[in-house]
Amino acid sequence: DELHMVFRGKDKRFSEHVQDATDFVVLMSYRRRLAQVLTTAQNEMNYARQNKKLVFLALETNPLPRNADISFSGLPSRALWNVVTPLLEAARTDDAIGGLMIHSYRGFQLMSSRDRNPILP
Repeated sequence: DELHMVFRGKDKRFSEHVQDATDFVVLMSYRRRLAQVLTTAQNEMNYARQNKKLVFLALETNPLPRNADISFSGLPSRALWNVVTPLLEAARTDDAIGGLMIHSYRGFQLMSSRDRNPILP
């Protein structure tokens, strides 16, 4: 967030230069709580609103042995849905949020099959 650079004569945060050059960005939040996901993406979402860009918020479902506390892996699928559902609602009402990404389908499917629940809530 604090990484600034000059590009084409403009000093901005690196993430703003990336948004200027693309139609959308995907932010891997590495958070498991709704408020943390949104807070982590706030600067990028503000910039996206000002510049008519999109931010896709991403959640991790794969095992991360070194940082187990940032992935939904190993948790009941309900924990993931408790974040996904309000994020999808936020995407309906916030022009900056393009949608939600899940990394990855394999991890997502594993959570569901382990719980013996369908993938959908």
